[in-house]
Amino acid sequence: MAHACSAGLLDPVPRQAYRAALAWLDGGWAERSAAVTGQPVFAQGDPNLANHLWDGNSVRLVDFEASGRGDQATELADFVEHITVWAHAGINAEAFLDRFALNPGERQ
Repeated sequence: MAHACSAGLLDPVPRQAYRAALAWLDGGWAERSAAVTGQPVFAQGDPNLANHLWDGNSVRLVDFEASGRGDQATELADFVEHITVWAHAGINAEAFLDRFALNPGERQ
């Protein structure tokens, strides 16, 4: 489908972006799964706090459209760096991460 567009009809900047996208797709990146470098986990993929429902006892996750295989360190980093966490919820990233058994590389 990506090759169906006629690049000649595009303005120069969109044409350059289109050609870069085609090169990326033709390189096989779209078919390869993301490399998991740390402890593999089911990654929720959207760390917005609105997707974490707290009932006073347990957290329930919703909105799994970006979910899939990931690694623990990346999922935790995405969470603590999300604006709803650090700017609005007052969650201390260091204290939060201390609750997980991370090796030095994962911690970094």
